[in-house]
Amino acid sequence: MDFYFGRLSGNSTRSAFALCEAGVPYTPHPLGTPHGENRQAPYLALNPMGKVPALVDGEVRLWESNAINWYVAEKHPETRLLPSSLAGRASVQRWLMFQAGHVSPPSITIFRKTN
Repeated sequence: MDFYFGRLSGNSTRSAFALCEAGVPYTPHPLGTPHGENRQAPYLALNPMGKVPALVDGEVRLWESNAINWYVAEKHPETRLLPSSLAGRASVQRWLMFQAGHVSPPSITIFRKTN
């Protein structure tokens, strides 16, 4: 697996935690997002949105931290990052959607105004 990330990105950190928690091997690729490395053609070929993080696993190319985390958890069920029950996995989905819709947006505003 190849993991592309920005050092100042909370979303990148979220996926880095999942990769480390799963204990799966990956090759890290830090991108200088303040310098626009995530907007250059090689990275845009992986993620046309130009955002970090992104994960490449063979033919699989993913971006969006929650999608990356879900993929890692599904690919490696032995890590027990996801509950085995349907209700348990639905609960995880609920919190992922809550985070994306209600936690990250105001956090980004605060981050941008204080840095």
